[in-house]
Amino acid sequence: MFTQDVSRRRATQEQWRELNRIRSIHNPRQQWVYGTRECVRRILRVFPPVGITSSLYNMSITYHSNSTITIPYGYFASQHNAVENSQQDWAKGKDQLVAWMSSARKNRSNSWRREDFVNYLSLFMNIHMYGRSRQRQCPSNTEEECRRTISKYKFYLSFENNCCGEYITEKFWRTLTWGVVPIVIGAPKENYLRLAPPNSFIYADDFQSAKDLADYIMLLHSNDTMYNTYHQWRENFVAVNNFPDLDSTKAITTVPQPNFVYSCQTVCKVAEKFIEGERRTTGNQVTSSYHFDPMTSWWGGSCTACGSQSWIRQFSSGKYFET
Repeated sequence: MFTQDVSRRRATQEQWRELNRIRSIHNPRQQWVYGTRECVRRILRVFPPVGITSSLYNMSITYHSNSTITIPYGYFASQHNAVENSQQDWAKGKDQLVAWMSSARKNRSNSWRREDFVNYLSLFMNIHMYGRSRQRQCPSNTEEECRRTISKYKFYLSFENNCCGEYITEKFWRTLTWGVVPIVIGAPKENYLRLAPPNSFIYADDFQSAKDLADYIMLLHSNDTMYNTYHQWRENFVAVNNFPDLDSTKAITTVPQPNFVYSCQTVCKVAEKFIEGERRTTGNQVTSSYHFDPMTSWWGGSCTACGSQSWIRQFSSGKYFET
């Protein structure tokens, strides 16, 4: 299992080829599994050389629904014991407008320039920015105290660090569980429409300019009836943040949590896939109807510059895969 993440040291092409050669000679039946909770642009530096990627891995574990094993950042489900959410005023008690949190101290080279974009957006509406290097901070690193802080806002900027297919992270799902409406930039809109609760978010790229977006936010802010339409889904559904609890007081353990790609539960799922006969063997050779290629269109080829509108796209940076 190759649980790739941003902190991994980069192997050389020669090392990848040698590792693959050793497998082909000494253990050709060995299954290789690609796993990561990051989007592909965050782990480019740990990619194997392009010439051998198409046949290197037998399975994949990512947040994407096309993976062999899918571990999404979040999801929504039917709420059978629904409370009277339709009668709740979700604007009540929210005396703040828009919040944004970021742990990054500056724009990163492998991400679009979110901080510059938020600063630009703040010219048109009031945005409270939280983070280690900012004046505003959550009371502590605990999710509960951050929830109490952010839940006083009507809107939250759920801007992903990259814009890739189905890359909808805890920034979005956590916002929903906190009772706040996310303003999103990230995956294509059709991904949000398919994976998120109905009418639960505001897609920034729908607007012609930052001022248009800000004007709409201020309209919702002044009209509680309109604002509450973005919470009507709560009558029938519940949002689940599937991202591991990274509270430092709870993470001191040698046992990875179930929703990590390298958890004991995930390893068992890999074994089940193998036992089910998805991978069939003939003699000492593995023959499979499926190999995971990290350069495939739904994974390596799914990342684009953020936004189609020029007022968003001007903050994009870096190179993207083309398929």
